[in-house]
Amino acid sequence: MEEKKEAINPKIREEMERMKVGSRLSKLILAVFLIVALIFRFYFQIPLSSYLFIIISLWILSVFLKEFLVLKFIKEAKKFTDFQLLFSFLELFLLTLIIHFLGGVTWIGGVLYLMIISRMAIVLPYQKTKYILFGATALFLSLVLLEYLGVIPHHYVIPQLEGMDLHRDLPYVLATSFIMIAAIFYSFRSILFFSSNLKEKEKSLLKAQEDTDKALRRAEEAKNILEIRVKARTKELKELNEELEERVEKRTKEMQRRMEELEKFHRITVGREKRMIELKKENEKLKKEIEELKN
Repeated sequence: MEEKKEAINPKIREEMERMKVGSRLSKLILAVFLIVALIFRFYFQIPLSSYLFIIISLWILSVFLKEFLVLKFIKEAKKFTDFQLLFSFLELFLLTLIIHFLGGVTWIGGVLYLMIISRMAIVLPYQKTKYILFGATALFLSLVLLEYLGVIPHHYVIPQLEGMDLHRDLPYVLATSFIMIAAIFYSFRSILFFSSNLKEKEKSLLKAQEDTDKALRRAEEAKNILEIRVKARTKELKELNEELEERVEKRTKEMQRRMEELEKFHRITVGREKRMIELKKENEKLKKEIEELKN
């Protein structure tokens, strides 16, 4: 597992961590949305379509599938970005279906597109985020047009609006669509400004981290060089100490040898002096004996 992690580009690993955070947030929002929809249907008796719950469930499953595919197959930055973009279009399509089953143009459901746009503005480059913005706009306008022309049926969530046919009221449709798209574009600019500042701060933090890592590496290299020098000097001192001990030992042996020679010479010298004294005494004794014989 460790070897597999090492094979992944550090930038990809960072993007994957972001993706995991975004996926957890998406799953949490979708789970809450699903619970709220269930409460509205069974407690407040609001006639929500069963397809709505199927779509939300499929969306949650698709988030798990996205994580699996990214961790299993994506190893390059460009492929990861392209995959994120494609999956965002899938999320936009699923969200458009949810908006359709929640009343389409007759309410402010189009604002939900900001949930995807804001998340992708932080992750994807500006050019690719624009594709998502235009994709969301195109899907919403397509939904409005298809409902207006009667190609697809309009779903009423609020029973009181059922007889009003607001989805086929041209002034209402145009005004609501314009306000919705204007709000999305304005929010997109604000999100983009925020994400740009966030990315700049992130770059600054990454640069500071890189500088810190470089400083740590230099300190580590200096530490290693110092350790090598200390080891070399220790080895040199050890060799000198061994050499000195050898010389001291050799000198000690030589001094012991000389001491032994001196002691031997001393013994020989002392023995000779004693012998000379004895000979001198014997000589004097002989002299006396000779004188006595003469007398």
